[in-house]
Amino acid sequence: MMNKFISIGDLHGRAHWKSIVNKNNDPNTKFIFIGDYVDSFEILNDPMINNLLDIIAFKKANPDNVILLWGNHDLEYLYYPRNRDIGGFRPEIASQLNWIFKDNQDLFQVAYQYENYLWTHAGISTKWYNWVDEVINDPKYKEDTLAEILNNIQYSADAPCLHHIGKKRTKWGGGIGYGGVTWADIDETREGIIPGFHQIVGHTPIDEIVTYNKIMGKTYTDRSITYIDVFKDEIDLDNLDKYYHELSLP
Repeated sequence: MMNKFISIGDLHGRAHWKSIVNKNNDPNTKFIFIGDYVDSFEILNDPMINNLLDIIAFKKANPDNVILLWGNHDLEYLYYPRNRDIGGFRPEIASQLNWIFKDNQDLFQVAYQYENYLWTHAGISTKWYNWVDEVINDPKYKEDTLAEILNNIQYSADAPCLHHIGKKRTKWGGGIGYGGVTWADIDETREGIIPGFHQIVGHTPIDEIVTYNKIMGKTYTDRSITYIDVFKDEIDLDNLDKYYHELSLP
């Protein structure tokens, strides 16, 4: 049984995940990649593509120990040419990345859940959850866990609600409603932490990993959200622990 969960934030072409994996080579460890494997502002096309292929190969070699979540940047290529011109998008390799993601889409998922710990790329806010309540609670998506419900929705006509851009992200085309699990803004999730879950998310770059469990000054024990998008172009390999989130459970 897995008893250690290593969560790795948005990579955007960086290969630092290999150092994290090498440091945590216990066979009882599950590695959860939070999404956004592509669209670097610094890394060239070929190294970025090769890094994505290495991540996919790692998943194929360790199917039970590796979880690959969809990020909003990855989905721009999966759905290409129905894409938005978001930061870092590489039109010159869009067709190639589209083929890679489509050919391996069964290896990726929208959400992962263990007990009451829930991983998505950007997080779930109470306002978005209530906004799409009819979809989430539709009997045709019924499953034992919220993550399974979200993963079912991903392969349905209702999938766009998962990737909706809310009014907090108007520069990327948002304007109404609230951000979905791959686009939620940090203000939406931090101010509206859904009860009953301890979420681990990326999407919004921050200086250091941080956990919130307060709403309007009140501290909660049944809910929290941890932001882990802390990768930089250069990392301190002597202090690698500060670049990933480790969770140990019985």
